[in-house]
Amino acid sequence: DALRAGTLRFDQDIVFTSNAYPRDKMTQGWVHSGGRPGQRIDIDTALKMITVRSANDVAVALAESIAGSETKFVKMMNDKAAMIGMTDTRFANASGWEHRDQHSTARDMALMMRHVLQTYPEYREYLAATSVTYAGRNFESHNNM
Repeated sequence: DALRAGTLRFDQDIVFTSNAYPRDKMTQGWVHSGGRPGQRIDIDTALKMITVRSANDVAVALAESIAGSETKFVKMMNDKAAMIGMTDTRFANASGWEHRDQHSTARDMALMMRHVLQTYPEYREYLAATSVTYAGRNFESHNNM
């Protein structure tokens, strides 16, 4: 939505904040692949890192760039989920990492994916990506499907 609205641009950089730094069990991400707080990453690479590597840390940094805070972004996620008919979903963080207050169903995830594919066909390439290159380093998907 932010890309379409022009409030976010592919050539724009986001800052990898200390809040986005993995905490607890949130180990999937860019930090463990060489990223660090304060570093910048462009939106195109950030989206690819999220889809290719899960990159929970990048998801938080992107959420902060879009909404100002992860908490505000989570509210936006829950509002959008309700709007597209995801009746048994409650998001508690931007990354999708496990949280006692977060839940969803396969049906709701399918509704979300259908909405994304129908509403934003121009971004389909991100869902099909299997690798991303950043700063001369290639990152492969850890998903063998």
